[in-house]
Amino acid sequence: MRYFVSNFLLLILLFRLPLSVEAGHKVFTTKYTLEDVRKAVAIQKTDWLPFPRINDRKGWNALPDNVRKDLVKRGEKAMQTKPRNPLPSEFMESFKKGDRSKLDKLLHRNLATMNDLVLAECVENKGRFIPFISDFIWTFSEASTWSGVAHLTMQRGGRGLPLIDDPVVDLFAGRIAKSFAITDYLLGDKLDGYSKEVRRRMRLEVKKRVLDPVATRDTYWWMGKGERFVNNWNPWVSSNVLIATLVFENDPKLKAERVYRLMGFVDRFFNQYPEDGGCDEGPNYWGRAAGSAFDFSEWIRIFSQGKMDVNDDPLFGNMLAYIYKSQISGKAFVNYADAAPFFTPPVNLIARAGEASGDKNLTDFATYFAKGRISKSSIDRQLFGLFFPVKKDSENSHPPYLKDVWLKETGFMTARDKAGSDKGFFLSAKAGHNAESHNHNDVGNFVLYFNGKPVLVDVGSDTYTLNTFGPNRYKIWNMQSEYHNLPVINGIGQKNGREFKSSKIIYSANSQNALLSQDIASAYPKNAGVKSWNRTIKLKRGKGLELTDRFVLNKTEGKSALHFMTPNEVRKGKKGKLIIVTENGDEMTLTYNASVFEAEVESVSISKKIKRNWGQMNRIVLTAKNTPKEGKWKVFVRN
Repeated sequence: MRYFVSNFLLLILLFRLPLSVEAGHKVFTTKYTLEDVRKAVAIQKTDWLPFPRINDRKGWNALPDNVRKDLVKRGEKAMQTKPRNPLPSEFMESFKKGDRSKLDKLLHRNLATMNDLVLAECVENKGRFIPFISDFIWTFSEASTWSGVAHLTMQRGGRGLPLIDDPVVDLFAGRIAKSFAITDYLLGDKLDGYSKEVRRRMRLEVKKRVLDPVATRDTYWWMGKGERFVNNWNPWVSSNVLIATLVFENDPKLKAERVYRLMGFVDRFFNQYPEDGGCDEGPNYWGRAAGSAFDFSEWIRIFSQGKMDVNDDPLFGNMLAYIYKSQISGKAFVNYADAAPFFTPPVNLIARAGEASGDKNLTDFATYFAKGRISKSSIDRQLFGLFFPVKKDSENSHPPYLKDVWLKETGFMTARDKAGSDKGFFLSAKAGHNAESHNHNDVGNFVLYFNGKPVLVDVGSDTYTLNTFGPNRYKIWNMQSEYHNLPVINGIGQKNGREFKSSKIIYSANSQNALLSQDIASAYPKNAGVKSWNRTIKLKRGKGLELTDRFVLNKTEGKSALHFMTPNEVRKGKKGKLIIVTENGDEMTLTYNASVFEAEVESVSISKKIKRNWGQMNRIVLTAKNTPKEGKWKVFVRN
């Protein structure tokens, strides 16, 4: 049978550095064999999950009263939501408009509502939520697909109405399978008391739609077979399928083989990761990249009763540490590519990862963010939050706020005026190439903050559509280098592709300065006519940013300019100066050579999502009056 690879998948595959994925850093399968998994299966306990089942009233009654009341209230609200599946006309409308959001929201809603009902029933134990839970289980079971609409490109023939004989195992399918498994584990006999067909149907549907396809096919790109490359999908789907396998697979031989196969998938994810642990998808994807890899490793450790444990692996430790290495201030994180600039990280997961890996920075980071509220994440992470809560300790815990970070393989640096503080200047800059996961054309880009507030920023991504991961991706303005803190050379911006990269990368840091220097000429196509463009981005601690561009051009045709993105008010000051006013009212002075550049400030039209992040967006354009074939440009940003 032939399986068609869509433009979406091609973009995913091209977003990765071409490494061999069959050899190298194998975290699980180098350390453990199939026989080890067989032994673990043989001793797997019936009550292997670390959460109380519904009949364990001591466990559920031990939750604080306010938490129990909140869970029941959420369940009562969920009772008002009727489950439904997408109609054929809705699929076709989505394809026609290129809009995935409506059907994605429906899937999210159905799954979140079912999870709320399950937790409410576990707390109350009166049976009143069981009919509603069964309705959602039955509705999911009657659906033509468990896939998100954008991922139907993975079925044979590509995008179209779901093929019921060709199940797509994607992020949504994995999540549904996991929720079914945990629902079965928690409620068990209570569902049988309503109708034994409910649990039987769950098992049949998960086996048909997820477990058997994952065990028998190598065609899902996220598996990383051969020379295929993976991203957060790999550990995210694998961790969810693992739970479903451990709950629903009754044959010990098959269970062991399928668990070991999943371990091999996740090893391909580890094998493609840089040794420095950098996540090129960005920190808000960390929770489903390194974070889901931790989920996977924890389920392996828990089900094997500690006999299989990879938490001491140095690569894994570096991957987990990335989340605090990318923090700017509070909820602000460095957001290259499609990453979000502001978010709350998965606190409970981070605390458990810190404890498992022995990284105190992670545990301090988690306790700083602890809120005491119930997470609205996946049902397993909610359960961890309920029964293994992280206590708020803002007085004795704080983010590490590392003074300097350099991830050489990833090409990622951060620097701040003072370790342990978000006061003063913070700078991040990147090198790399233009085929990263969730790529933007942004080699040589940087962000600058002052006192925890943005000065110069990476705009980030917009709401995903069917075009976001297709051939029209780089027609989207915020994917283009022209809307990053980068030069336009002879009227031309950077190009996407692995060959468009930086070279001659130099990093250094001391008590006075931290800098990243690189030649970004190769990030531009040949018709840009650039022989070399050495960009040095320097934080002068306590003073500000110094940007130096030294270049040699093969031609001077069209406009050359430096662009800077800012969400702040910008006004003209004295000659050669622009005043950027931050959210806190701090005035930053951007200084340039007025004899070399004409300065203009453009208001950028932005969507609701980008407006929620930034409020507004302006682009500072410093256009060269006359571009020499060889020259040096300097720009300063000071307080």
